Amino acid sequence: MIGNLLSKPPTLYETLNKFLDYVRWHSTDALFWLKMEPEYVWFCRQGIKSISIGLEAAELYTVRLLIKIVQSFADSQWKPNQIYLQMSRKKSLFDYPALANIPIFFQQPFTAIVFPRSLLWHTRSVLSKKAGTIGQDISDQNLIIPS
Repeated sequence: MIGNLLSKPPTLYETLNKFLDYVRWHSTDALFWLKMEPEYVWFCRQGIKSISIGLEAAELYTVRLLIKIVQSFADSQWKPNQIYLQMSRKKSLFDYPALANIPIFFQQPFTAIVFPRSLLWHTRSVLSKKAGTIGQDISDQNLIIPS
């Protein structure tokens, strides 16, 4: 349902705002926000305090979702400038291809991806229009929590 909702707005800026509105109305604990800087945007999420089991898996799934939303306005090879994670450092996480060569900062107060502010006004890429809705392919990503 949310993938369908997010596939309609024409720009990344409108899609992110639609996502933030959706989460505010449909979740009691998930807190997402945008932090705007002159050159960059931080797409952020505060962890859900009531989750203790599966916390790392939930955080990594969230990062993949945030990346996929932005990728739908860039291209399938796009990667964020930086990633901030609340979880402890996992050395083998750097071997995960989708996160390769991205500066990752651990034990942060919130989860975030950072991307150029200029992407906010991009329209949806032709590739993502053909691929279907956002979120449809995230579950196919073999996201295994490294030890």
